[in-house]
Amino acid sequence: MYYSKHKVEKVKWKHDFDIILIDFVVFLSILYLIILAVDLYFPNSEKILFFIILFDTFVSLIFLFEFFYFFIKSNDKSEYTKKNFTDLLAAFPGFLFFYFFSSFYFFFNTI
Repeated sequence: MYYSKHKVEKVKWKHDFDIILIDFVVFLSILYLIILAVDLYFPNSEKILFFIILFDTFVSLIFLFEFFYFFIKSNDKSEYTKKNFTDLLAAFPGFLFFYFFSSFYFFFNTI
């Protein structure tokens, strides 16, 4: 099978982008863990809490982009979703989970 030089370069560029995207997501995940560890030492600071919520939203958007990027690229969408549903869960900001569970907890404690 014959491939033109342009097509081979385009495929190589897409492969390079995939690797960069995965590396960036791993870097953000590690950075997020470090930020949460810092939050343990400064739990009452409003500025740090605001920064964490802002960073959490940014990381969630990147995770969402990554999930849908590879979802669109996959040949078998249902198999990709089954194997990577945790990536989709990671795309939701953490403060939404805390808000949901705290409201749930409050609701059942009032009964």
